[in-house]
Amino acid sequence: MADKTLRKVLARALVATAFAALATTAQAVFVSGVFDPPDVSGTHTFDLEGPCLTGSGPRAVNDDTNCAVTLTRLTVLLDHSFPLNFSSFIPYTGIDSILVIGGQLAGVHTGLIGAATVSEGIYAGSWWIQYYYNFSTDFVFEDPVSLFHNCTDPSCIVDTALVVTFFPSDANGNPLPNGVPEPGSLLLIASALGAGWLARRRVAA
Repeated sequence: MADKTLRKVLARALVATAFAALATTAQAVFVSGVFDPPDVSGTHTFDLEGPCLTGSGPRAVNDDTNCAVTLTRLTVLLDHSFPLNFSSFIPYTGIDSILVIGGQLAGVHTGLIGAATVSEGIYAGSWWIQYYYNFSTDFVFEDPVSLFHNCTDPSCIVDTALVVTFFPSDANGNPLPNGVPEPGSLLLIASALGAGWLARRRVAA
């Protein structure tokens, strides 16, 4: 009897979990990565809220879309050693589109982030950084990050990081361990269990 009661409690909890998750339209996913070389390098973390990573190709985000993307963490190094401080611009929401390839984040298009100011030394001046991507219909793409110095014209780009990576992470930029289900996977598991319980109940009735 106790075992039967326990099974009922667990089944009801699974159903409640599944339905509650299905009722939640926004789901937070963190994606982090690095950008490098030649002279500018750094790390980033993006917070994606909603069904952002579906399908493949460019997609509009923020504003009136159902996908909200925020840059929540950014570190930038000049010559791989001198830090530029963009913390006053984080979190950053000036992102108008992302590139999704096979359900994974592959590129981000932002406005100019900055200016970070250095008051003296060989790196003195104002600095901006910008993410963008180029994409063709045959899925050939690049997703560089460019650094601007003292103005925001294309002629003021002093370096462009051509190697930019993205990987699933936690909010602090740590890669998710292998074998840990993403929230979507947990939702599917809970939904399947809940559907199975409902089917068994209908049969019993």
